[in-house]
Amino acid sequence: MKTKKILIISHHFWPENFLINEIALKIKKFNRKVTVITGLPNYPKGKIFKKYNKIKSIKYENFRGVQIVRFPILPRNSGSFFDLVFNYLSYLVSGIYYLRNLNLNGVFDHIFIYSTSPITTALLGIFLKKKYKKKITLWIQDLWPESVESTGYIKNKFFLYLISLIVKYIYKQSDNLVAQSKGFKKNIRKYSNKKVKIVENSHFILENKKIKIPSKINFLLQKKFCVTFAGNIGKAQSITTILEACRKLKSYRNIHVILIGGGSEVKNIKNLIKKYCINNISIFGPYSSDLAFKILKKSKASLLSLKKNDIFSMTIPNKFQTYLCAGKPILVSANGEVSKLTNINKVGLTSPAENFLKLSKNIIKLYKMSSKETKKFKYNCLKYYKNSFDINKQTKKLLNIFES
Repeated sequence: MKTKKILIISHHFWPENFLINEIALKIKKFNRKVTVITGLPNYPKGKIFKKYNKIKSIKYENFRGVQIVRFPILPRNSGSFFDLVFNYLSYLVSGIYYLRNLNLNGVFDHIFIYSTSPITTALLGIFLKKKYKKKITLWIQDLWPESVESTGYIKNKFFLYLISLIVKYIYKQSDNLVAQSKGFKKNIRKYSNKKVKIVENSHFILENKKIKIPSKINFLLQKKFCVTFAGNIGKAQSITTILEACRKLKSYRNIHVILIGGGSEVKNIKNLIKKYCINNISIFGPYSSDLAFKILKKSKASLLSLKKNDIFSMTIPNKFQTYLCAGKPILVSANGEVSKLTNINKVGLTSPAENFLKLSKNIIKLYKMSSKETKKFKYNCLKYYKNSFDINKQTKKLLNIFES
């Protein structure tokens, strides 16, 4: 039966720049009515956006034909452990409080949960499932509790056990389980015996052609061989591996690494750059995703690094698809799925996670390559993206799952 009205539950939505923005618009283009339930935008800087900072109750908006229902939440602030806990809990508590008396009869016939961190976002969807007797599709973007354990945010075994019970409950209540990577399947089976379907992420940036690259970065892009990392700068990304690689590249004065993003490790990374006088790396941002993408397209290569951990070896970071779409060689410092895909599709060079020496050698290797060789990477990136991660194809897959 054709599902005509979709209710999306997401912790983040426009004007925050997330994949779900584009997915919602694409679902609408397939002649579906789309409503999104979300909180107040505050990512990535951790402050409620100026337009929304006086909102104290439900707010209704329209984003290019997509209806939005917002409710107040506590912002992420600095992104510390306790800031994130309060942010996550406020989304759930505030959502239930404001939606319990809101009449959504006839508004939707299927619930679609976009489950980035935190997994507890799904509990709001389950609340609405029980109230309105509708089915749920859960799109799993992060593995809980393993992701918070591997980054060191939660180490207490009792709390990890409690989170695992919540995960089991969420998976049990979900009618369709969808993962963003084949590598997730094995881990999900620890908590559920249900069939897991795969829908990979796609490139999701709503490009703004008028946006300008800051002069400092523009200068580097014009004068240097720039390798750019764009995204969250946290513990999972092992940015220290990039710093150590840069220290090995000191004699190559024309090579420069650009870090674009925000996150819990920014202050630490800036201190390390200063402490060791690493002058071939610069950190900027956080910037909007459309500006970051524009910088990527002007760079000589893109850079992806992950911590050495079994959980991270299963994942395909969202930036991978964005890098493919930028059409530049990808330097991957990671184990598992993302390295495997990079090698199979010949879209870049790989090195083991946290192996800064091999990463530095790959940067030098790419630096010395001919334009003919690097153009092959560009061709392979765009071809692989179009064949495997095109957003229209991914949206059709999701709609087929909703209606199965």
